[in-house]
Amino acid sequence: MKNRRRSFTKASSRFPWIVIAGVAGLIISVLVVYFTFVPALTAQSITFQLPALLVSLFLHDLPIILYFIAVAINKNAVFPPARFHEIPPD
Repeated sequence: MKNRRRSFTKASSRFPWIVIAGVAGLIISVLVVYFTFVPALTAQSITFQLPALLVSLFLHDLPIILYFIAVAINKNAVFPPARFHEIPPD
């Protein structure tokens, strides 16, 4: 069992999993942006193009807006977060 675990650790440490996950995430992100903006920009009529473009922009900007809202809310917090407190001894 010990040799088996050691060989698995050596084999998996040679393979850069985090790089592969990052490249896969980049490819998926580029595809999502492409498939949301291209139909909005190449619509046949202006009645479809403007709402589709606004929805695409809103969906891509929503995480940024939520981030700044969360920062503004947490900036005015009275008590520091619990993760900075020390656990009292028994």
